[in-house]
Amino acid sequence: MRNLELGESGDVSVTAQCKNSAGRWVAAPRPQKATRWKARVYVRGHDGVRQEIVRFGRTRREAEASLEAAVASVFRGADAVINPTMPLLEAGEYWLKQIARPDSGLSARTIADYSWTWQKYIDSTTSSLRGLTLQQANDPQRLRGFLQRVAEAHGSATAKKAKSVLHGVIGYAVDNGVLSSDATRQVRTVTSTAARSKERDHTRAMTRSERDHVIEATLLAAREPGLNPRTRRKRRTTADLIAFLAGTGPGSTKLGAFGGRTSTLSVDVSTCAAQRAKRPTGG
Repeated sequence: MRNLELGESGDVSVTAQCKNSAGRWVAAPRPQKATRWKARVYVRGHDGVRQEIVRFGRTRREAEASLEAAVASVFRGADAVINPTMPLLEAGEYWLKQIARPDSGLSARTIADYSWTWQKYIDSTTSSLRGLTLQQANDPQRLRGFLQRVAEAHGSATAKKAKSVLHGVIGYAVDNGVLSSDATRQVRTVTSTAARSKERDHTRAMTRSERDHVIEATLLAAREPGLNPRTRRKRRTTADLIAFLAGTGPGSTKLGAFGGRTSTLSVDVSTCAAQRAKRPTGG
């Protein structure tokens, strides 16, 4: 056993193993009989401590890759917070904390959007990536399948946001030497295959009951828990705008007189309805 310098690893030993009649793991008589592979190596960290690292895998390549990741983790030391075998969700939460720092250069709105997208679509019970490690999730086929399902269920724009967040997490791991490549770069833009309905009824306006239903439904949608703050504001503004139109009766040309500041409207629905009721029916 040769002496190792600081930050040096020895020769890797890989053994094919199988269980004997007593149920103990022993060296397989030949590689074809192996039911698992054992990879081990001695390393000496930068702290001077010499240790043996052992990893197992169903195949020789899997055992060697696991051992390589473990050795890299030892050499990175205590300052290495993320590693290839950690859960993707933990890596994502750490990345969100990093982009929330003042030196990230991202706006508060962007940080809020990324955080909401992560929790809504990736850290969800229906996410196919939720139970994977960072290394396992960094796979073009897995990422493409996940993004396609998001696009079909929630639209192309949502899939684009989810891809941006995953690119941020995996790209951060690449920048820190944890992963060798970013699989999101190998996934083309994913779009929904669902055809959008272009049919609109322009022959009549909404009835009063239909209008009231739209306002009520929009306000109810704005109170949905866990909603993106920007989406919540848009829904509330939509309800206010409909109530404003119902209460004052201006057309789209008159509405333009407000100089495009309709997003700042805050109108009480009941007040508008009362004002509408007081208007004379003639002339």
